[in-house]
Amino acid sequence: MSAPNARVHARALALALCASQGAIAADHVKDIVADKWRYLKDSFSTAAISKSVVEVITKADSGNVNFHKLVFTEVPHFTKSTSSAVPPDYRVTLTYVSIGGPFVGVLDELFANGFPTTQVYSLTYRSILFLDTQSVTLSAQDAPQSFPMKNLKVFSPVAVAIAGSGDFEWRFQVAPHVQLMNFKDTYFHCNYGTVYPASKINGKLQGDAQDLDCEQRNDNNVVTNHSTVSILQYYGIGITRTKMTTSSTIEFNVEGVQID
Repeated sequence: MSAPNARVHARALALALCASQGAIAADHVKDIVADKWRYLKDSFSTAAISKSVVEVITKADSGNVNFHKLVFTEVPHFTKSTSSAVPPDYRVTLTYVSIGGPFVGVLDELFANGFPTTQVYSLTYRSILFLDTQSVTLSAQDAPQSFPMKNLKVFSPVAVAIAGSGDFEWRFQVAPHVQLMNFKDTYFHCNYGTVYPASKINGKLQGDAQDLDCEQRNDNNVVTNHSTVSILQYYGIGITRTKMTTSSTIEFNVEGVQID
């Protein structure tokens, strides 16, 4: 998957570089970008997804995140790529907004050579498990429909207050908003790893961080990607540090942090 055309995701599946998520236009791009924060708030709330998914998560984890808004400025560094072309100068702005309990609204904004190219709107569980996502290509007229989680079959809460041990797996089904049947399973399996000061990621971050070594598998039980997610224990969320697919390995370097 090439850098300009693939969605690099692992904020449980976390960053977008560009993606085509479907052929059905959901909204006009010009209307979305005219007030992106209202769009994130109105379209990516817990009321907009399956009630059963929300209930499964809140039954297992009712804790809050420890911020109102967190903004990360990241630089993706491509350490391996099947493309011979030199990738553009990418910059990513990730804005995490608390919307109550363990749920976080996320806006990923991608810039290439200083120009905005893509916005990805998401509802997440602690910015690790994505519950609804829509990728908006700014040069397009219409945005594709979102991809909500249809069914959360297996779920364990992420350890955030203290360091976790062992492993856990999530099994779920995601499909285009209008799809009502024939869903395919996705598996997300993680092992808890090293604990270290979060300031090693960026000097402004408080508390400890713990790495998760994760892999995603499709319904054929085939691994589709590996990622490293760092849990920021003080804030109660995770951020993707590395992502490896068949075509590239990407490291996400955090250059700036703004905390509200």
